Amino acid sequence: MLTRSNIVANTRRRGGLRGHKEYGTYTFFPAIKQKLISNGSIFKPERTLSMKLIALDMDGTLLNHHQTVSPANVEAVRLAQSRGVEVVIATGRSYREALPLIKEAGLHCPMLCVNGADIRTAEGKRVAHFPIALDLYQQVASILKNTQLYYEVYTDEGTLTEDREKAMDIVLDYYKGTSLENNVDHLHSLAQQRFTTGSVHLVESFSHYLTQHEAPVFKVMGYSIDPSRLAKARHLLSAVSGLAVSASAPINLEVNSELAQKGNAVQTYAESLGITLKDVMAIGDSFNDLSMLRIVGMPVAMGNAAEEVKAVCQFTTKTNEEDGVAFAIKRILG
Repeated sequence: MLTRSNIVANTRRRGGLRGHKEYGTYTFFPAIKQKLISNGSIFKPERTLSMKLIALDMDGTLLNHHQTVSPANVEAVRLAQSRGVEVVIATGRSYREALPLIKEAGLHCPMLCVNGADIRTAEGKRVAHFPIALDLYQQVASILKNTQLYYEVYTDEGTLTEDREKAMDIVLDYYKGTSLENNVDHLHSLAQQRFTTGSVHLVESFSHYLTQHEAPVFKVMGYSIDPSRLAKARHLLSAVSGLAVSASAPINLEVNSELAQKGNAVQTYAESLGITLKDVMAIGDSFNDLSMLRIVGMPVAMGNAAEEVKAVCQFTTKTNEEDGVAFAIKRILG
């Protein structure tokens, strides 16, 4: 059963409350040595491998540049499920942002949202959540303000911004940096959807809203196109005990409670099903995926993954534009 005590126990058992920093990220799992195919070639696993659980990142992994799940990836996920393999979504997105994309694809999966801060069943029932303590949030907000990073606050009631224009601009910068799509009007439409779907809310003041609504903070996302500002903020945040600092794109920082990371959520979810980590495959592309990739028996990097991510994985699959998730799953299933 997924409970807070299980999460804490797993964190302590792996030395997590002491922390581990690498590649400009903060993860509480000690690095597990993995075989690296140094040239990043497509993997050819032995047919004797049998995975019981597959954890999938969304952006840059399950999703293509259209922000949709391709038919090939949908088919592969369903194939795995039909063979008794549990498939879970592990994403930095909030539940409100992630669910419409998964439903649109016609998939039915449990979801580890906001980097594991909000854990949901396939039916949407919350079984565990791990917000940032208020005093820690205040430290995070102060650091981001002092380093001049625009930031958004992920809460139980959606994602909050104090500046709609900056919210639009930074998302456009994100899509331009990670997407093959060059149509400015389409990119603007994608950014606008965050507001029209109700996943992002404009508020006058973070502090006033959080106090008035008693809303738990699951994640704080800081953005900047200035690498020096990001580096300074990362350095200051990583020194704060109780936080996990990662990233999902070159222009952002993701700040969670140290209990809320994909690796811890995947481990606890697997244990709740009686599945050992050696029988788990995880597929990801970015720094916020490192904590789960380091601990599973079959860590797979996307072809478009950061080199630091590929370096901790056994194998590299195709890119998210080439249905890399489908390629990996079908190779594993045989």
